[in-house]
Amino acid sequence: MLDNTITLAYDAEGDGNPVDVTIRRFREFSERSVYTFPDHVGGDHNVTLYCTLPKASGNFLGVMRDRQKLTTPVTVVGADGNNVSSAMITEFSDSFPKGVTEEQIIAHLQMGIAIRINAALRQIHILQQET
Repeated sequence: MLDNTITLAYDAEGDGNPVDVTIRRFREFSERSVYTFPDHVGGDHNVTLYCTLPKASGNFLGVMRDRQKLTTPVTVVGADGNNVSSAMITEFSDSFPKGVTEEQIIAHLQMGIAIRINAALRQIHILQQET
């Protein structure tokens, strides 16, 4: 089981200067834990971590699955000009066949990180919503 606190180092400004932030376990369920950020109100700024154990089928040992869901509250201007509370949500999901090596997982995750932080993909795919 994960610790009740996790320290994340992230570069919120994108300027190469990561900042440490400690998140704390807020709720715990079977195969799921919710961690909140220091600025949360009622758990609204959080990371939910999910895990599903592999199930063997014949000669295949199954697939390990994990997912991380980040929820960040924001205020945006609505169509009528008034502020509206909403949330930004990002989800990461992995599916690895049981028996894959740690090196293979690391290489795969590094490719995923490169895709997520690529400036052109961020601008065109995420911000402009083009494929």
